[in-house]
Amino acid sequence: MLPLSEAGLYNVHMARFTASQARQNFARVLDQAAGGQPVTIERGRLRFRLVLEERRGALRTARPVIEILDPAVANGDWTWRTGRAGLSFKRRTKT
Repeated sequence: MLPLSEAGLYNVHMARFTASQARQNFARVLDQAAGGQPVTIERGRLRFRLVLEERRGALRTARPVIEILDPAVANGDWTWRTGRAGLSFKRRTKT
């Protein structure tokens, strides 16, 4: 008889938590799933399975929204002013 590993079968230990345990140990639940270990969370008669999903492709780089930056803004020499028209920039007075 072949050992299980040679027969194409393997034993996967699946972590099981109640919903309360999962809430109390959320970081541990995520760490186990991130390590490739499936996690089952049971809530009453419902069972939820948490598994790691690999990312597909690279994330797109967002285009910058601000293309021109005022030197006063870059140096932090400004504050906000509120008025009827909404928010606007106001130069910060030096103290």
